[in-house]
Amino acid sequence: MGLRFRVGRGAPDETVFGGGVGPGQTPGVALDSHPGFRRRNWHTGACAFKCCGRPGSRGQLAARRCRKLSEVARCESEALHSVVSIVMPAYNEADIIEACVREWYDEVASRIPGSEIVVVDDCSTDNTGAILCALEKELPGVRRLLLRCNSGHGRALREGLEYATQPYAFQTDSDRQHLPSDFWKFWGARNDYDFVFGIRPRRADGAVRIAITNAMRFLNLAIWGIWVQDANCPFKLMRRDALAKVLARIPRDCFIPMVLVSVLARRMKFRVSTETVKHLPRKGGTQSLKGLMKWTRVSFTCARQLLAIRLSYAISRKDC
Repeated sequence: MGLRFRVGRGAPDETVFGGGVGPGQTPGVALDSHPGFRRRNWHTGACAFKCCGRPGSRGQLAARRCRKLSEVARCESEALHSVVSIVMPAYNEADIIEACVREWYDEVASRIPGSEIVVVDDCSTDNTGAILCALEKELPGVRRLLLRCNSGHGRALREGLEYATQPYAFQTDSDRQHLPSDFWKFWGARNDYDFVFGIRPRRADGAVRIAITNAMRFLNLAIWGIWVQDANCPFKLMRRDALAKVLARIPRDCFIPMVLVSVLARRMKFRVSTETVKHLPRKGGTQSLKGLMKWTRVSFTCARQLLAIRLSYAISRKDC
């Protein structure tokens, strides 16, 4: 008696044991009714049946081939869904933007086929746009997203995250204060977590920025009841489907969207992990916020938005 068997997601009656169902032949017996086979993982697309016959039988060889095909299909599926969009906002970074994009392209994007680097040009007034246009033509996967008007870091970042197309989104800045090589620690944890957030053990910034980071920890604790060590660290890997659910709760004009992503991802019970990253002094370009008075206004804006979104979140939870 001959052996025929088909692997896939089709109906069980498509798989037969016998001489086949060609013209003039009698349909064979269904494999699931044959004592030499038992069903295994039908709905997952894995090998449909496992042969229990003698070693070296045609059934065992076919089953072994089945397992290999299933493993190949699984690897192809993982590769298809393991692609990342690297998103970074840029404003007047002509001095360093080319070096920054090339670093990320060489270290990450070129090593993950199909990945992209989305640089959000927040209406730069220097040569940043021209440099990005040249890089876009030279390097596959580099995208320049030009905003209609200068919108600020938070809005530019959100536009970039919504523009991204790949299953994973990675947020960083264009100031070259992080090492692209730290990315791989995050990428290795992607299958176990929805969000992997960076933590800077030492922040290589001025005293004002360090004080703001410390104040943000206590502010989140007071308003949200959550201790987040470095909520605004611009080094985050996120599943885009999970990120979309979090962003839906954050107003589009929010000044600190990634702080709220760090908080809400935990409040909404997503799988969250953290990794330490090295932080370097700024190597050039224009720092977006300078001066004590400006930072004071920014601090009050952040506190007001955190409190407003906390109240909105509490009301929506009560309505549910």
